[in-house]
Amino acid sequence: MQKQSDSLWRDHVIESFPALKKDTSTCVTRDHFSARLIYSQLIKTIGLSEARQYYHANEDGLKLIDQIRKDLKMDCDFSSKDAFVYGVSSPAKREIYKEAEEYERIGINGGLCYIEELPFSVTAAITMRGQAQFHPVKYLAGLIRELKALGTPIYENSRAVQVEKGARPLVITREGHSITCDHVIMATHYPFQDFDSFYFSRLHVERSYSIAAQAEGPIPDVMSLINGLHRI
Repeated sequence: MQKQSDSLWRDHVIESFPALKKDTSTCVTRDHFSARLIYSQLIKTIGLSEARQYYHANEDGLKLIDQIRKDLKMDCDFSSKDAFVYGVSSPAKREIYKEAEEYERIGINGGLCYIEELPFSVTAAITMRGQAQFHPVKYLAGLIRELKALGTPIYENSRAVQVEKGARPLVITREGHSITCDHVIMATHYPFQDFDSFYFSRLHVERSYSIAAQAEGPIPDVMSLINGLHRI
C-alpha cells in the first residue's frame, strides 16, 4: 500500500528506506576524473579506439551536465577546473609518465604538469583540463524540481531486486511490489541483476581510507588526487 512521503522530493513510499532530506550533506564530486590512472589500463584491456570513445563519452557527459544546469538555472556550486593526479614515489612517477603517453595517443586535453598549489613536493603530476566540480545533491534537487514540474512521479523508496525484460519491463521490489515501465536504467554501480554480461566475474570490491584533520593554513583550491597505488 502506497502512502504519502515526508521526503523533500519523493511522492510516495513503497518500502522503508531512508529519505533524502533537504539538509542531506555530501562532499563535492567531479566529472569522471579517477583517483587512479585509468587510460593505460583501458588501452591494455579494451584497446585504443574504445579508450578514446570512453574519454569522449565522458566529455559529452560533462557538457550535458553543464547545459542542463544552465537550462534549469541550477545553483549547484558548479565550476570548471583542471583536475590533477600526482605521485610521491618513483613507481607512481613511472605510472604517471606512462599515462601521459596514453593521453597523447588518445588525444586527451591534458598531460604532464606541475602543481604549484600543493604545499609539498611530488615526483610527477598529470592534468586533465576543462573538468568540473559541483554539489551532487543540489544538482539532483534541481533535476527533481523539473521532473515534478513536468508531472513525473518519483518513487525513491523502492529497492529493486529483479527486472523482467520485455516490451514493457517489469521491476520487482524486495517486498514483492512491481513497477511496469518503458525503460529501466540500472544505476547501481554494481549491477544487482547481470542478465547476460557476467559483470560479476569482472568486478571486485575495493575500499579506501580518509583522514580528517584541522589545517593550519588555507586549503589549496585545486582538484588533486594522489595516485593511490603508491602512498607514503
